[in-house]
Parts: sequence; C-alpha cells; structure tokens
Amino acid sequence: MRLFIFEFISSGYLLDQTLPDSLVIEGDLMLRCLLNDAVEVKWKESIEICTLRDYRLAPLNLPIQVYTPRSTNEARAHWQTALQWANMVLVVAPETEGVLATFSQAVVAAKKILLGCRLPAIQLTTSKRQTALQLASYQLPIIPSYQARQAFPESPNGWIVKPDTGAGCEHTYLCNERAMIRQYLPLIPNPIIQPYIVGEAASLTLLTDGINCRLVAVNKQHIQVDNHHQLHLNTLTVNLFYSFASRFQAVVECLPKAIPGLWGWVGVDVLITDTDYFVVEVNPRLTTSYVGLKTSIQANPLSLLLHLLYSDEVFTMPLAHEAIFLGNLHDIK
Repeated sequence: MRLFIFEFISSGYLLDQTLPDSLVIEGDLMLRCLLNDAVEVKWKESIEICTLRDYRLAPLNLPIQVYTPRSTNEARAHWQTALQWANMVLVVAPETEGVLATFSQAVVAAKKILLGCRLPAIQLTTSKRQTALQLASYQLPIIPSYQARQAFPESPNGWIVKPDTGAGCEHTYLCNERAMIRQYLPLIPNPIIQPYIVGEAASLTLLTDGINCRLVAVNKQHIQVDNHHQLHLNTLTVNLFYSFASRFQAVVECLPKAIPGLWGWVGVDVLITDTDYFVVEVNPRLTTSYVGLKTSIQANPLSLLLHLLYSDEVFTMPLAHEAIFLGNLHDIK
C-alpha cells in the first residue's frame, strides 16, 4: 500500500509568504503524529509513505519519502507526483478559501482512495452559518449567527465576531460593546456575529463511516483572549471531558444524517454550559486533538481510520479515555 499524507500549511504551498505561526505549529504537530502513526501501523501489507515538506521547516527524520519543494510551482509538481504514486491519500487542510475541498476533489478525480470527508460535507461545513442552520433543522442546539448587515439582539456577555469560513481562532474577537464590533468588522473576511455564551470551550473527536458514528474523545480547549480581544487556542486536554459523553448522544446519532458525506475523523467544536451544550462548528477533517489521541485511547488512530475502509468493528472495539494535557502548543517541538 502506498499512502500519501498531505498537510497543506507545512507542504510548501505557502512558500510565497510567511508561514502563519499558529496554523503551522498545529499543522506540523498533526503531520508528525500522522507520519509516526503510519510508520508504526500494523497492516495486512507493507505500507510505503510519502509527504511534502516546506524546506524552511525542520526535517522529519522518518523512514519515508519526503518531497521538499523550494517554490510553490515545485510544491504543485510534487503534489501531482505523490498523488499519481499513491493508492490512498489523507488530506489535512483548512476549509478556508476552498483549500480542503480543492485537494480532496483532486484525490477523487485521480481515482485514489480519499481517507477523509467527501465534497458535499466539506462544502457545507466550510460555512459556519450554513452548518448551524442545517444542524438546527435536526433539532441540535446551535449558537445563532448574524451577518454583518443583519440586526442582532443584545447579549449580556458580549459578542463573538469571526469569519464565516475561518480556520481555528483566526480573526476571532470577543467584543463587549457594539462599537467594538464596528471596529473589528473591517478586519474580518465575510464576518458573522454571535452572542457570547459563558461555558467551557470543548471539541468532540468523532469517527464515522457516513452511517455509523462513534464519539472517541471530548476535549477541553484552553482558549485565551489577548489584549487586542482576539481569541487564541493555547492548548488542549484530550478527553478531559469524556464524562460528558452521554450529553452528546444526539450529535453522534444525527450528524451523519444532517451532513451527508462525513467520513473518517471529524471534529465538532462545542460549548458546554452547566445544563446544556451548543454546537459551534463542524470540522470535516482531523483536528489538533489528534496530537494526543493515541495516548488517550491507547490505540493507533490511523489504524482505526484504515480499518474503517473494511470493517465496522472500530465502532465497538474497547478504547481508553485517558485525559492527556498537550502543554502549550507553541512550546511543543
């Protein structure tokens, strides 16, 4: 088997610009964990692995094929070479500007096995607002979103202003007054406005084949607000909140129906209150929590993903749920 693992931010596709600090740190962590898992995975046949690597980043030092482009044109050429070589492709990329959709569709067009969500699911979840409307139609609790031109109600705790199609906490601000919203709106592409709800920021790590769905981890997101009112994901504790798992049974049951085309590892950001929860957004891909997932569940997450192609045993096999604190993401090397 020939497996191509592609992480967009660290791949060399951004060689014509400065790498975005937070996204490259998280992307590089996910890539390294995926590649280590691929090297260690026990499979019915030998696995050959390749990836792309921006030459400005530290070498990987793994027994795999690494293409190291020095220009965006070289990155595109290496992508095509790796795509034609591979049997299976796993894409990690932001939904922003259609990046995840573009690369995923290229895998399908090349008639390779895509180890990820299908295009309809990616296209829907790229918009936080459209995702919320779809989930609300399945009676799942969501936070109402308003476009910049819409009237929006008062909120006792302020408002969150963020891009409708952003990745992570990028361009996400906490505004205590309406005047602050007007100040930040010009800085945010395609902004939406949401009431700020006090609660625990968390994420769900789900595994699905588009029909069955399993909640594997409930993670605490350690989010900080800086002096410019911008939100930052400082770190995660994987599976710290698994005791809340039963609260999310409706999400597990409804999500594959509400968003056709979900497949593989999926992340769902949620807000947990004293008595309830709200779905914030759906990420149609693996997320930063993957970094601590293997240690938490005592199983190789990439192996589970590969088994999803052939068996539904992954939905019933026993898994651990140990809480794993990742430390400051910006300090991890």
